[in-house]
Amino acid sequence: MEELLQFLSLSVPIKFKNVFGFDVSEKMLKFARENYGNDVTKFHQFDINQMEYFSNDLLLEKCGIKYQSADIVTSFLCLQWIKDLKKAFYYIGKLIKPGGFLVMNMAKNVPALTEAYIEVSQREKYLQFKSDAKVPIFSLKDVEDPCRMLNELLKDANFDVKFLECVALSKDFENRSNFHDMIKSVYTLSPRMSKEMQNEFYIDLFDCMETSIDQSNGGYVFSYDYLYLIAVKND
Repeated sequence: MEELLQFLSLSVPIKFKNVFGFDVSEKMLKFARENYGNDVTKFHQFDINQMEYFSNDLLLEKCGIKYQSADIVTSFLCLQWIKDLKKAFYYIGKLIKPGGFLVMNMAKNVPALTEAYIEVSQREKYLQFKSDAKVPIFSLKDVEDPCRMLNELLKDANFDVKFLECVALSKDFENRSNFHDMIKSVYTLSPRMSKEMQNEFYIDLFDCMETSIDQSNGGYVFSYDYLYLIAVKND
């Protein structure tokens, strides 16, 4: 959130009349409203997968905006949760006015985390709860050339890509506790799991990932693949 707002305030030469933030999670919206909400910046619950059911009037009522009215749409570490990126870009494009911008980043994959989650969630004692978990999808994780695919998807959605890069990054969480807190915030387990079983799952997940963490210099370094994108909506 801080990186996103910093981009809006420092990198874009526009004084915005309104800034709207959207999320499907009420918990995230509560945090955003309490920490970043003001007369200009407002937050609404909204799922882009449901946008096909929204008329222009309903969109304005629920979200404060109309179709083809946004100067800029940003997406910060969100689209790895969406399976159908083609559909997502189509509806994002419907929000942006001609000449407006899409600025986004997303995780292409977090190999250690993805592989560990698949392995642990398939264990017999956890298998019945797998369908209830809310976890990143990483729809591009098996795509050999994600930049080419994104270019094609955005072209189909009437965007002109100005910048697109896929890079391998790493982050030092400094210690095991910080890393575990991050994972727990991203991977929400089934509410049908008891607290004891959830704790067991996380312990098994962390143990499975341990060999993928670089602790050689006293830190707790985690690697992942990342995509950056800037595109302009065509007329």
